[in-house]
This record gives sequence, structure tokens and C-alpha cells, in this order.
Amino acid sequence: MKKLFTIFACLPLWAIAQPTINSITPAVGSSADIHSITVPVSTPFGKTGNQTWNFASEPTSPLTFTVEIINPATAPDAASYPTANVVQKLSMGGVPQAYLYGRYSADSLWGLGVRYPTMPALNEDYTNANVSYRFPLSLNGVIADISESTAGSIDTTERKYVAWGDITTPYGTFPNVVLFEESSAFNGVMSLNSYLWVSVATLDNILELDTDDSLGEWFNVNLASSVGQEYLYEKYKMNVFPNPTVNYSNIQYTLPTAAEVSVEIIGLNGQQSSVLYKGTQQAGTHTLNTQEVKLAAGTYFARVVINKEPMVKRFTVTH
Repeated sequence: MKKLFTIFACLPLWAIAQPTINSITPAVGSSADIHSITVPVSTPFGKTGNQTWNFASEPTSPLTFTVEIINPATAPDAASYPTANVVQKLSMGGVPQAYLYGRYSADSLWGLGVRYPTMPALNEDYTNANVSYRFPLSLNGVIADISESTAGSIDTTERKYVAWGDITTPYGTFPNVVLFEESSAFNGVMSLNSYLWVSVATLDNILELDTDDSLGEWFNVNLASSVGQEYLYEKYKMNVFPNPTVNYSNIQYTLPTAAEVSVEIIGLNGQQSSVLYKGTQQAGTHTLNTQEVKLAAGTYFARVVINKEPMVKRFTVTH
């Protein structure tokens, strides 16, 4: 249960080249609904290199629980984790089930512990923090995830990056996804036990399948959650206008000081992604437009990341 389900990143996107993942920035308020896969998946899938995975016709199931990134200061027992700067809240039917505490830095994400509000006897603190991700990720690279709880139990997992591409699930199409093989230790021997598809754009889990019976979980990701984004919109005066547009839209934001900035356009179904700007900008108001991208009619996301703080706004082209 200690796995960090939803993590957000500050990254460029390329549809064909192997994705590069260099850092992360969890976005408070982002969330995903998680559905159990109760009928074995029948669709075969590639496990190496550049892939296009399509699971659209596979059956779905009722909602099992929801995971969301929350402000660490609002989580129970926050004082027990003074170095935590990211907390995930897992809920079922609106009732909190667990809080997962972690710490991220420029090159890694660490798990610190888990709190179960209704079952405190299961609370876990990791005396040796586990590395959930270490950056940059490289093809065929392995992340060792080893943690020891205060009760003395040791959990060992290895996550190997083996493929990349686009994936379609019953909940949508996601571009630039990487596939991990996850192994765990049993009697000291590492064995492959699941496959995990992760979005390069956000580091959200998209799909997880067990290797033994093809069961697992679908993740219905809220890519542009407005909860928790409002304070960033206000901080940077970020806006997209006109919206909807018949020609092109302007993406505008204000920097209080000089900052590292990236601006991207992401197609709703992953059919198009374009980097409008990436680099350092001086303080002041900046405006970019989508005119040179020549967007077809459809729905898009404007993603602006300022000093690793990501903002996403949806806009529509109607011509």
C-alpha cells in the first residue's frame, strides 16, 4: 500500500523519441479514480521498444477508490514526517483510507510512511526510506525500492523501464507513456509480478496488470484538475484566451521574478503535442500564442510550468 500512485512532473513531451524523465513536481489537487480489473485482460501487448497499446475494448469495473495529492500541512500526523513535501490521500466512497507521506527532490522520490486513519495498528514508518523513482530514467534502467519499517519488516521492489509509446484504455488515450516491469522479493529471490504504465507528462499511473492472472487496476486520471490549481493561476496570472477560439489562443502569465519556464500544448487524445517555449524568462507579463502550431478543431491543454510549478488549462478550437 506504500506505493505512491500519482506524481506530477515538469517535462517536455515527444511523441516518437524515447521520453526523458528528469525531475518531478507533485501538483496539489491532482487526482485519479482507480478501478479494479476483475476480468482478465485479453489484449496482448508489446513489452519492449516503441509501442502503441490499445486496451479500449477491455471491460471496466465500479470505482474502488480515489487518490489525490493534498497539502502536507492538512494531513493527519504531519508532525511525524517533518521532511515530507508530498502526501497522497486514498479514499473509498469519500472516506479516507490511507495517507502516504513522501519527500521529493530534484532527482528522486522517497517514501517515508503510511497512516491508516481507521486502522492505526497498521501505520507504518520507514526507518530506511524507499526510493520510488530516481532521475533521469533511462531505458532498461532499474530503480531499487527497499524499505524497512519500524516493526522490522523489509519490503524490496525493483522497477525496470522497458518500453514507451501511447496507450488507450477505457478511460482515454494517453501519449508518451512508459512501461515498467515490477519485481518483488520472495524468500530472497526477485520475481516479476506486474506491469505498470506511467504517463511521462504527469507520472500518473495509467494501468497496472499482474503477471500471473492479468488482473490489476485502471486509472482514470484527472489531467487538468482545477482543485489546487487556482492558487497557481492567481500567483502567475495564468490565462488562455480567447477560449473557445476559431483561429488561435493566447497563453499569458506573469513572472514576479526571473524563472525557468516551459509552455506546451497537449492534444486531448494525444494526437498532437508541441513545445511553444522552454528556457529562462525575465520578470514581467509574457504572452505566447498557438498560431504557428496550426491546431485542428478539437480540445487541448495548455501546460505552463514555472520553476517546477505546473499549471494546466483546457481550451477548445472550433474551426
